[in-house]
Formats: sequence, C-alpha cells, structure tokens
Amino acid sequence: NKMYMWLALQNETLVAQNRVQSDFLSVVGHEFRTALTGILGFSEMIREGDLDSDDAQEYAEDIHNDAIRLTRLINDLLDLERMKSGRVEMNWESVAINGLMQDIVTRTLIGSHRGQIQFELDEDIPPIEADSDKLTQVITNLMTNAIKYSPEGGTILVGSKWESGNIHFFVQDHGIGIPAEKMEQIFERYARVESTATRYIGGTGLGLPIVRQIVEMHHGSVWVESCLGEGSTFHVVMPAQPPQEAKAISAYTDL
Repeated sequence: NKMYMWLALQNETLVAQNRVQSDFLSVVGHEFRTALTGILGFSEMIREGDLDSDDAQEYAEDIHNDAIRLTRLINDLLDLERMKSGRVEMNWESVAINGLMQDIVTRTLIGSHRGQIQFELDEDIPPIEADSDKLTQVITNLMTNAIKYSPEGGTILVGSKWESGNIHFFVQDHGIGIPAEKMEQIFERYARVESTATRYIGGTGLGLPIVRQIVEMHHGSVWVESCLGEGSTFHVVMPAQPPQEAKAISAYTDL
C-alpha cells in the first residue's frame, strides 16, 4: 500500500510537471510566432518597395524591436539552463547600487513611456561587491515587470536601504497585484499567473526565476509582498560582501 501511494504521488507530480512544461512551450511558441510574424510582415513590405523614407524607417524599427524580443527570449532560456547546470561564472567587482539602479531605470523608460518613476534611495549605501551585469539583469527584469503590470500613468517606486551589512533594494508598483497563493509560484520556472487581467500581457514566466537564481548566486534572497488590485513590491536583500568561499569558487572556475 505504501509503494502504491508513493507511485500514485509520483505520477501526479509527473503529470503536473508535464502540464506546466506543455503550457510553457505553448507560451514560448506564441511569443516566437508573434515576433516572427512581425519581422516577416514588415520585411515583406520593405522588400516590395513603394515606401517613403518615413514608412521604411517605421517598419525597420518594428523589425528591430521584434528581433530584440526574440534575442531576449533566447537569452533567458539559455541563462536558465546554464544556471541550472551550474555553468555560470561570477565576475565580482565594486558596484554602486544606487547609480546602477538609476541608469537602468533611465534606459528602461526610454522604450516604455509609461508610468512615473520615483526614487527612495539611501545615500549612505557604500559600494557593494557583486556581478554588475547580473544585477543589471535582476533590476531590469523587476522594472520591466512593474511597467508591464502597472496601469497607464501608474507610479513605480524604486528604493534602496542599508541594513547592517546587507543591501536591500525594492521595486514597488500599483498594478493588478498577485494572489496570495501565487506569490511563491511566480518564482518557479515556466510559471505565470493567468487571469482575465493578465490574458493580454505578454511574457514567458522566465524573468522572475532568473531573478531568484541570480540573487541566490549573490547569497541573497528575493520575495514579493502584494495585494490584489493594489500592487506589488519585490524585495531583494543580499550581503555587501560575498562569502570568501563563493569568490574562491568563482576564481577557480575562471581558471
């Protein structure tokens, strides 16, 4: 009886995993098709000619944006696979977290034109030791999500705190919010919170799993506080100095 119950439980787990992966492949396929349809359609119009310079420029920009979308999706897939297999190297360096956040927010807003960003930064935060490129990925993903799920003109708060040797930064939006039972699930690979409010919002569910992986590689933690209809706040806490053994492993990997 115990063996039967164990096998039944394993079967249920496998069925659930297959369903999640099937849903993920469906979402990824949709994202690829959408971007490729745009690239093919606009490039066909340019190839046929009879366009003035303004139209050609507009179509070229649309093709460029769809190509960036595909590149980001492919990079996310590869990043998750590399992290899963432990093949990611850390480049530890001194990082001014407040300046990094401000630079990323400026770049993010260039292409969004949505919302109003407010800063609440602790000016006493010293430089921390981290991988600047990977932290850029974390902050960019959190900012992109906040913009994506915020209402038009909604305010987004970006903040940082110094907490006894740890850096604590957060991104707060006033969007649709996340159900309490989904707050941990959203950090699992392939997971998306499906509802009528999110049906027409693009995405593959890879961004937050990547955020968690990178934060844990910095020996930190990430979590979300949220209330349906009122918004969400994503928190990241990590040590200003990584453990010496972590740096030693990274140095050994680089050899």
